[in-house]
Amino acid sequence: MSEVQNPNLPEKFITDYSSEKEYSIYEIKTIYKKLNQNLIEVMDKIEDMLLIGAFDLNDIKFLRNRNCEYKTLKLKQSDIEEHGELLFKSILEATLKKTFDKSFVFFDSNSVFDWFDKFQEYRTQILSIDGDTSFILSCLNSIYNSLFTLNRDFTINLFDFEEDDIPSSQFDFEQVYNQIADEVDLLERKKILLNAIAERDLLCLKNQINPKSHNPNIYFQKNCNVAIDVLNKQIAGLQENNQLFKADDTSAVEKLTIDSIDQLEQIVKTKEFSTRRQVLTIYYLLNEVDRNTTAIDRTVKARFIHFLTQKNESNIYKTLSEPHKGLENDKNKKSAIRDLEYIKKHFDDLGLNSISQKIMKDMQEA
Repeated sequence: MSEVQNPNLPEKFITDYSSEKEYSIYEIKTIYKKLNQNLIEVMDKIEDMLLIGAFDLNDIKFLRNRNCEYKTLKLKQSDIEEHGELLFKSILEATLKKTFDKSFVFFDSNSVFDWFDKFQEYRTQILSIDGDTSFILSCLNSIYNSLFTLNRDFTINLFDFEEDDIPSSQFDFEQVYNQIADEVDLLERKKILLNAIAERDLLCLKNQINPKSHNPNIYFQKNCNVAIDVLNKQIAGLQENNQLFKADDTSAVEKLTIDSIDQLEQIVKTKEFSTRRQVLTIYYLLNEVDRNTTAIDRTVKARFIHFLTQKNESNIYKTLSEPHKGLENDKNKKSAIRDLEYIKKHFDDLGLNSISQKIMKDMQEA
């Protein structure tokens, strides 16, 4: 390993592979295999430093000698013509799959839309470590950008669009998710998703593109179909109980970008046991046990609740940030009151009257 004269002086730690140049299959495999090793090692090193809350000269040297920037490299046109456009996706699977899988563990979420919260949490932790942490922060920033781009290439695998191609923004599933999140009727949510699938198919046909082979459309429909599977499970559960097709809590449908139904089994639970209700329950318990819990760092409390519930830590943190969110406006007040009434009943059953009274006071002051 090369020596570094002054670990505090910035030093280029990223190999500058051009995203404009065309590479052979062998060249891309070689670059990505080494990058896969480096990215995993850097993530492990950052996790180790955060765990012990310290770093030393050897840690900085280690990071300086690891390239941790992912770029979407271009295959030679001759290779694409011979092996097909999906060749690039196959190369990613063969070289960077371990990094792709670890990225969800590193950022503690299966949805890239939740990663920024964890990224911010990491930055805060790094800044709290004694010493000059500027270089570690630059590594973390590179990791975040690289893994976000890698996730896009793994899941969407968008190739260079021609000028007359459809803009990729037309296939942004997040837009459709926001629509269904605002709709409480489960059947209407399903209708929105089915209409979105049909609209994108027609959009492809209008632009003389095969909707069944257009990668952005394939990925968009995959997410929509996973969301529909979630809704079908919810509707079936409500039908068994002869309940109305309403979702009491829009958090019942999570960020629906998870790839397999098996992973969704932990999300599709009875609506009574929502993350918000569990967090609020522990929030009131902690306040009852020790009135000084308000002085405890919110991140520490979020980790404690994550330990107890195994729910998404970012969502726990958000609820702790605004435990009474929804009470302040008429649109969400009914749902927020329903959550408080639900947990109050459990405290009533336990005979914890002081907590019940506190919940009642919070509802009355809303």
